[in-house]
Amino acid sequence: MTSGGVDLAVREFGGDGSPVLLLPGAGNTLVDMAPLASYLVADHRVVGMDLRNHGRSGDGAWNWDALLGDVRVVLDHFTMTRPMLVGHSLGGMLAALYSQRVEQVAAVNLDGFGSGPADQYDMDRAEVERLRRLLDEVTDDAIRSMTQPLPAAQVEAGRQAWVAGARALGFDQALAEEAFDRKLVDAADGTFTTRPDATQLEAIRRSAEQLDMLGMYDELTAPNLVCIATREDAAPGWPDELRALAAARRRAVIRRLRSIAETRSNVQVIEVDATHGLIYECPKLIAEHIRAFAATPDTAAVGVSTHDGVWS
Repeated sequence: MTSGGVDLAVREFGGDGSPVLLLPGAGNTLVDMAPLASYLVADHRVVGMDLRNHGRSGDGAWNWDALLGDVRVVLDHFTMTRPMLVGHSLGGMLAALYSQRVEQVAAVNLDGFGSGPADQYDMDRAEVERLRRLLDEVTDDAIRSMTQPLPAAQVEAGRQAWVAGARALGFDQALAEEAFDRKLVDAADGTFTTRPDATQLEAIRRSAEQLDMLGMYDELTAPNLVCIATREDAAPGWPDELRALAAARRRAVIRRLRSIAETRSNVQVIEVDATHGLIYECPKLIAEHIRAFAATPDTAAVGVSTHDGVWS
């Protein structure tokens, strides 16, 4: 199927029941969502998609309107009425945005919040702005490094390391290998690159910075579930001050989400003892929370529960 001239790669994971569309995070593909899909198919018809500029989907302009249109095309293609959108990281942001801008559907955001405005950190604002400039520099360097053409031997070494790390988190060997390979582009000259490329990754970063996710949850009227990871997982090699920035952002997000969940009956918040890689670390637990949310998406209970970190 195509959306705005962009071919979209999709996969039916199977299952019966109410439909679920899985939206991967930036740099990931539908294969990364497969562990979660394997648990959701017991109760839902599950479909996954590669976002544009990712995996086996085609290239196209990167902006939120285009992405929302892509989601609509996939839902229409599979005749997914009253769907639930489940997204990880950037995909979680997209799911919530769709439920706000396009149609009233249930949305699940698995730890997708972006960098947010400078006043949404548990840290002095001037220090936040200084550290975010440093983060931009570090991220620029990382993007350049990640998107350089690599010889086959170096790619294979990276593949083995990535698969080993994924296996340590519980990812199936074959799926881990497929997830890595789905992001590769064979340049036919003995080298490989990865998708998205540097220009596309920069566009993704800019678009994520545009969204104030916490402000969005203050306005959403559709049923939304938010799973926020509580463990820190700053990138390896990050300086301590950037780790402190990430921790300050996460603390502020958790505190604000608790407040939102106490006052908005349509927003449920679950704190998960995991890192940002929760789709690999605890897919069964995440699926259980999603199933419970799907069964009672419009709960009217207001208050705070310390049991299992759930607010509703």
